[in-house]
Amino acid sequence: MIDLKEKICFACLRLKNIDEFSKHNCSCDGHRKRCIECSRNNVKIDPEKIKHLKKMCTECETLFYINNDNFAYNKKAQDGYDGICKECHNKTYIKVEVKIPEKNFVELSDFESGVRVCKRCKKSFYTNSKYFYKRSGKLSPNCVKCTKEVRLENKIKKQKLIEFKKISIEKWNTDIDKLNIIIKECSKCSRVLMTNDFNNNTKTNKPLNMCKKCTAEYKKSHYKENKDEISQWKKDWCSRNQDKIIEKRQAYYVENKEEIDYKNKQYYINNKDAVLEQIKIYSKENKELISKAHAKYYKNNASDIKNKGKIKRKSLVRYDSITFQKLIKYDECRQDIDNKKLGQVKCSYCNKWINPTCSEVSARMAAINGTGKGESRIYCDSDVSDCKEACGTYGKNLHPRGLKIDTSREAPPWLRIKCFELDNHECQRCGNDKNLRCHHILGYTQNPQLGCDICLLITFCKSCHNWVHHQKGCTYHDLKCKI
Repeated sequence: MIDLKEKICFACLRLKNIDEFSKHNCSCDGHRKRCIECSRNNVKIDPEKIKHLKKMCTECETLFYINNDNFAYNKKAQDGYDGICKECHNKTYIKVEVKIPEKNFVELSDFESGVRVCKRCKKSFYTNSKYFYKRSGKLSPNCVKCTKEVRLENKIKKQKLIEFKKISIEKWNTDIDKLNIIIKECSKCSRVLMTNDFNNNTKTNKPLNMCKKCTAEYKKSHYKENKDEISQWKKDWCSRNQDKIIEKRQAYYVENKEEIDYKNKQYYINNKDAVLEQIKIYSKENKELISKAHAKYYKNNASDIKNKGKIKRKSLVRYDSITFQKLIKYDECRQDIDNKKLGQVKCSYCNKWINPTCSEVSARMAAINGTGKGESRIYCDSDVSDCKEACGTYGKNLHPRGLKIDTSREAPPWLRIKCFELDNHECQRCGNDKNLRCHHILGYTQNPQLGCDICLLITFCKSCHNWVHHQKGCTYHDLKCKI
């Protein structure tokens, strides 16, 4: 290694302090060719600008101009040339023609004139027994010095494991066979740790050789070096397996629907402005895609969309509104039990609690104040009960021409409900459950004092109620009040 105080950066061609260069063990001076600023900004080296500079060979440690005459081309290198000069390069790769016998695969006498590079120290040595050991009929990958160092390191590791096992046996009173399963050594940092500190392999469900910290560091360094390749590989994999990804997402959404919806609502409440801005930007950039998606949806669901257009959306009245608070003084009102934001009113015919619309409440208040027409009472709109048709005052004027006194009168709503409960909400003639009516056995105009007696009331459906009033003695002509 050569100690230098200053060095020229091959990218920016400026003379800088050695502290501004990152360290590199393979180079002669122990530092990289580019400075830290150029490496961060990914400034590449131009081979045409470097021709007037000199470079040192890593083996012979002599300076040469950076040309093809002195150095060989290398695409992987930063400057485009190899770190060893051509003379040293030819020495390391001497071609030796030797006839190798079939039985004895390797013999050291045949390779005495050859050259081999050590894997650990990366130095070139002759292939003799002085520099390399013979192992199972082959030469060892490391030189003699490196093999001795590796053996010493392995002995120290074994001693550490034995000491750790002895301490653990005294503390937890466990056997050595169990400790071999629980304890493991990291291959990178050489620390003795529990198996919980190692990630498991997905195929074998066994712990890996590196601990969690070392694996995280390795992943970060590997991602930085191969960022573009990894991103492109992910895109290709997603395009190939797009159907599987959609199926997994749908299955996950079905299993965890409530949690996902709750999280989405909270995120929208906390970041409402940012979400709306993103929607506007996306709609401007992808107008064509959105229009195509709307067209496809309309083709597939054309009938449903047409039916929705016919149905008018009704906005229900809120409990905190001013008109509803005024209506509390005149009609029976309360707060909805299921949804406390809405208000409820009793139906004027069947006396059930219903959720009225804003238009119904405003019309009712206008009738009470005298600005509207009629009484505009509130009825329940349902297929089972036609309260508007059953009510005798619905849709009628106060004093029309040819006014005649009523032949009959409906029972009040509280009495009508009790009558239905006694008869189990069924017609006493045909047993129908729908469109029920409360009938007076004795005429109300003839016997007004007995009009509220439950014993003189009976439930009929709409058709049976009309049939009864066509019988003799119960027709509307017979029940007329003669004054």
